[in-house]
Amino acid sequence: MKALHFGDIVATLAAASTPHSPSIVHALAPTPLPRTTRMSTTPVPATPEITPPPSSSTTPPSSTSSVFTAPVPSATGTQAVPPTTTPPGPQITGDAPTDTPAASPHTGRQYVAPTSGTITSSFGDGRSHQGIDIANSTGTPIVAVADGVVISSGPAQGFGLWVRIRHNDGTITTYGHNNENTVSVGQTVVAGREIATVGNRGESTGPHLHFEVQEPSGQNVDPVTWLAARDASIL
Repeated sequence: MKALHFGDIVATLAAASTPHSPSIVHALAPTPLPRTTRMSTTPVPATPEITPPPSSSTTPPSSTSSVFTAPVPSATGTQAVPPTTTPPGPQITGDAPTDTPAASPHTGRQYVAPTSGTITSSFGDGRSHQGIDIANSTGTPIVAVADGVVISSGPAQGFGLWVRIRHNDGTITTYGHNNENTVSVGQTVVAGREIATVGNRGESTGPHLHFEVQEPSGQNVDPVTWLAARDASIL
């Protein structure tokens, strides 16, 4: 069977409904439509998007890679100040030597009592007693009352054994009736240094220390007063 075209169908329907002559029908018959050209499937390239150049004021994006950025010091931070050198000041020299003895390394004081005990005879004491007597047991330590040099150490008339010391200011102290002397002539001693022990030698009625203080003028003075003036006392 012959295939019918769309135009043939239209002409047939028109002839059936309108009483026209065959020639007119034939003239009105539509011309067959050309076959529709198959559209190409080739993709049309899209119009490329034009991106305007970045503005000079735009900050480029940072890279995603890890980049070390050196810290920028704060405007308010403390700036390093170069060290300054202070010129040395004038040299301070020690005072010139004086007649006042230095503090003893044994006691930390310049003057100390010669021994401990009880004063049984005072200075003068109604007779020509040139010192004081301090009673204590035999062997009790006797010490230098101040820094000085030993000028006598040994037997002495009436004293049995004695020790005499000349101090830095010229004062001479005497320690008598000793049981034993522990220093020798010419030896330097400091305040508080042991020089002898209490005894009962010579003209003595019991163990004690006979202690005298002779000033540079040669005059004997009361040892108790002399010691008290130098913040020392016999206990």
